[in-house]
Parts: sequence; C-alpha cells; structure tokens
Amino acid sequence: MKRFLFSLVILSVLFISCSKKEKMTGKNIEEIYSNDGIPVRVEAIKPESFSQVMSFNAMITAKEQTSASSMIAAEVSAVKAKVGDYVEKDFVVVEFPEDTPSIQYLQAKSAYLNSKNIYNRMQNLYEKGGISLQELENTKTMYEVDEANLTALSKMLKVRAPISGIITQLTVKESDNTESGQILFTVANASELKTTIWASEKEIVHLKKDMTATASWNNYTFNGKITQVSLTMNRDKQAFAVDLVFKNSHKMNINGVTALIKITNYHNENAVVVDRKNSREDSSGRYVYIAKGDKAEKRYVDILRESGIKLEIGDGISAGENLIVEGINLLGNNKKIKIIK
Repeated sequence: MKRFLFSLVILSVLFISCSKKEKMTGKNIEEIYSNDGIPVRVEAIKPESFSQVMSFNAMITAKEQTSASSMIAAEVSAVKAKVGDYVEKDFVVVEFPEDTPSIQYLQAKSAYLNSKNIYNRMQNLYEKGGISLQELENTKTMYEVDEANLTALSKMLKVRAPISGIITQLTVKESDNTESGQILFTVANASELKTTIWASEKEIVHLKKDMTATASWNNYTFNGKITQVSLTMNRDKQAFAVDLVFKNSHKMNINGVTALIKITNYHNENAVVVDRKNSREDSSGRYVYIAKGDKAEKRYVDILRESGIKLEIGDGISAGENLIVEGINLLGNNKKIKIIK
C-alpha cells in the first residue's frame, strides 16, 4: 500500500512538472514570434492569364452526316463498301437486281433504248427535210421522258453515297431482304464535329456566339467555338440550346460519343489572381495578408470571378506587392513577420 502511494505521488510530480514545462515552452514560442516575427513565405503578385470556364457533357457527332434508305422492297444483290471505308459522293454502295419485279427496270430500259433509236432516226430525217420540227420535238420529248424514268429507277436499284465521307453504319449485306424506307447505310464527313449543349437560365447569360470551346474524349482534345445560342427555352428540357462546332484535328472517326465540353466565357491576360488557399474569409468578407516591411497587413479584397482554385481580384491588392502564402493561420493584422526565403 505504501509503495502504491509513493508511486502515485511520483507520477503526480512528473505530470505537474511536464505541464509547467509545456507552458514555459509555449510562452517562449510566443516571445520568439513577438521578438523575431512569425515565419512566413511570400510571393510577388504578378499579372497573369485568367480564364473562366463552364463545363458540360454532350454527345459529339460528325457535322455533316446523312443516311441512304431503300426505296423498294427487294433482295440486296451487292454491297460494295464496308464500315470505315471512305467513299466519294455518288459512289454506288448497295445494289439491287435489275430484274426486281416491283419496279420493271428492264422494261423501262428497253423503252429508253427504243426511244433513243427513234429520236436518232428522226434527227437524220429532219436534217434531210423529211419531217417537220414539230415532229422532231415530239420524238425528243418522248425520249427525254423515257430517259428520266430510267434514271429514277436506276437510283432505286443502285443506292449511292449522298455525300463524300466515311461509312459509319451499314445495316445490310448481300442476299438480305429489305423493306421500302429501311436505312441501308450512313455516311459522315468528320472533318468537323458538332454538338448541342443545354444551358440553364443562369448559364445562358454567360454564353455568346464565337466563344472558344474544347471537346475532350479519350485523351483527345478538339478546339472549336459556339456557332449558335438559342434565345428561347426548350419547354421539354427547360434549358436553352447552344450549338458548337469543332475542328477534327486528330482525324478521328468518332460519332455519337460523349465528350467533356469546356467553354471559355471569360479571359483576361493581365489579371491579378490569388489561389483560394492563400485567402481567408470572415464576416466582413474575403481577405489576404500582404507583407509590408516586417508587418502583415490584412487586406479585404473584391472577388471579380472564380475559376476552380483561382480567384480574380478587383480591388484590395495590386501587382508588385508581396502576398503571404505560408504561415497565414498564425497571422493577424499588423503582426510582426519574418520572411523565410
């Protein structure tokens, strides 16, 4: 029991001793700060580039894209391209048999050849004075009608690329049966990409035509701009449509992927900028500390704009002044400081 009481007394003495030592050490640190100054690091404020960026997610597609459909119900006789192939405008991609019963192509071809032969004979007769001009014109009209009819039927049998570009979709293969109106293939000219984003009431006031933008997908970035800003809210989406176009500088054959769209709606090459972490806020507003000789001067600042961790400052500080960036939490207005290099 005596041994236990003795140990307890020793522990109490040690605890009191340690507490006194801690208080003494704390007092010495306060004295050091008071005499030598609170250690801080500073950075000179320099004009720098500041941009405000708005972000959206949207699907990007080829700017020019169109599909070709079957005008008849028939069996496919030939497919002359595949997905990923580049085709020129009017290249025949899908063919149907000439003997397809529903359009009577062979009969129309026969009528055209017959009209052509008759017209050629009538021309010779007219040149020899054998028939009148009126009779020649009547024959020519019949020939031109039969030619136009054959051309129209030929377009039904030989489905051509409506534009030059990459085939991005092919829905049929040889021997497939198609229906009238069925999409056969899609061609996209991906030299430029397009998208539409939907902006809220608060966002739309910051978006203007020709503002620069980027679209990022799978580590690729495409540069572009806003081409049109809707002035009327879409009732279904409760938002405003904003159209953008991007240069396909990477020549990527992409269509229908979701990209991150960033629009620069403000840019200043000579802004006074402060990192958010180097500022503080109280009931009077946001402030920073500026090194003035061996004193820290508390300055309230006017925030013009924010972008991520960056703050663009209007009034309160100027280029050339030294902004305190380390030791901020120990500071108060007019506290003595010691600048650490």
